[in-house]
Amino acid sequence: MNVTLQTWAKRNYEMPPKLPTLRRWAKQGLILPLPVKVGRTWMVDNKAQYSAQMKLAYNDAILEEILNG
Repeated sequence: MNVTLQTWAKRNYEMPPKLPTLRRWAKQGLILPLPVKVGRTWMVDNKAQYSAQMKLAYNDAILEEILNG
């Protein structure tokens, strides 16, 4: 079931991040499974999780591709 970013944050955090932070996380792929933008609203799976590690892995893969051609 998909919910808005704000609803997801309220369910997962005692003190939820502000909407601009949630939008940045969505754009940067830090919420898994990845949120989907529907019109102007970001929708995310109810069971999604924040993962800063995924961003690092993504950046490492891009860097490796650049360095190795």
